[in-house]
Amino acid sequence: MIFGLVTSPAPWGGIGLNKKAESCLSGLNGAGAPWVLVVEDEVLIRNFVESALAEAGFDVLAVVRKEALATLNEQAAAVRALITDIGIGSGISGWDIATHARELHPRMPVVYLSGHGEADWPAQAVPDSLMLRKPVTSAQVVAAVSDLLNKPHT
Repeated sequence: MIFGLVTSPAPWGGIGLNKKAESCLSGLNGAGAPWVLVVEDEVLIRNFVESALAEAGFDVLAVVRKEALATLNEQAAAVRALITDIGIGSGISGWDIATHARELHPRMPVVYLSGHGEADWPAQAVPDSLMLRKPVTSAQVVAAVSDLLNKPHT
């Protein structure tokens, strides 16, 4: 399943989910496929990653940078993994989004996407994360998320 967000603010100050996403997410409390949050501001890459994961059987919610933190805060229990671009415009970075996700869920699988940031990965990334250099294939995206979700935690 692929979900979408409404870009208008919700009454409580966050980003509101559309009705389809809201009803689907309400049924994801532990059952079914892992729900992956994809944060990418380039629409072609976001759609590509979203499609690759959906075709592999993952439930996916793809958002742009400005919606990422609100989505994590409002849907923390449903998010099972995060894929984020590092350079996603001005303001908050993919490094910041991943750090926030790990504050909510210390073992959340994190996959970074970048065309240029891999040199900073050892210093900036959250522990036990993966870096994929753009351009990526659908198999790389699916394998990275699957590997982290299946990795035993100590």
